[in-house]
Amino acid sequence: NGVGQYTAPADIEERFAEIIAFCEGIGAGTTPDMIAEKMSELEALIASVQLNMPVAGKFYRIHNDNKYITSGVTGGRIALSETNNDAASVYYYDGSHLLAYGTGLYIGLNASDWTFEAVGSNDISAIEFIAAANGAVAKYNIKSGGRWLHRTDDYVNRCSSNTCGNAHNWTIEDVTWLPVAMNKEVGYATLYSPVELGLNNRVKAYTGKIAGDVFKMEEQTAVPANTGVVLELIPDAEVVDNYVYLPVQDATVTVSENELKGTLADEYISESSYVLSNKEGIGFYQAMLNFTVA
Repeated sequence: NGVGQYTAPADIEERFAEIIAFCEGIGAGTTPDMIAEKMSELEALIASVQLNMPVAGKFYRIHNDNKYITSGVTGGRIALSETNNDAASVYYYDGSHLLAYGTGLYIGLNASDWTFEAVGSNDISAIEFIAAANGAVAKYNIKSGGRWLHRTDDYVNRCSSNTCGNAHNWTIEDVTWLPVAMNKEVGYATLYSPVELGLNNRVKAYTGKIAGDVFKMEEQTAVPANTGVVLELIPDAEVVDNYVYLPVQDATVTVSENELKGTLADEYISESSYVLSNKEGIGFYQAMLNFTVA
């Protein structure tokens, strides 16, 4: 019922046992046509066992052996890394595209190679998953724009076919704990998640609405899906490399009123937007869209 697993007919064991019993009973009265019929049954039974594909609306990690696809770049190409427990190795699948959770950028296929593209780019590439063509168990080949993801030592290469053996065999893992950036010294952050997250005694989550000249926050029992929230770090909560890890869970919380707006993909904001900052104390400040760095 998940990636890396197979779906089969409910009666597969019974049907397979019948074929085995036939094989064990082959004798003088068995004709070639009878054997051919059972062979066809066996081939159809094998074909009915299907590798589960990634599902829209979920987070995944994708790796080949010990090398994970990251949101980093090396030499203009998507970087691979052995690190698998931070935000850089998490991807969101929207049903057509892969979005890097760490940066909000899409995997794209430009004229040169695999790279990252922002919203509005013509090079954001639809992704296709198939069971590994060479029969590797629970592995996937990944295709986009007529090219296949090919593993090298440090980056993802593109290949015109999927016949390069293990270089095309990717493992896909469900993300069950989402790493959320949280600076322990600041203690506050904003978050928008397309899946609901449990708080796990690490943070408090708030939605909010404007009442006059006050922004009134309302505490939630979880991080609701598709909802902007403010996170407050609970004192003495475990923070690892400026991340807290929150469990992905089934949706239980809905919010009717909330002034906090979020986006999963990296997008431009308007001049009227206010963002959480640590400027003159932690609060919401109007965004500075035009500035220069001396």
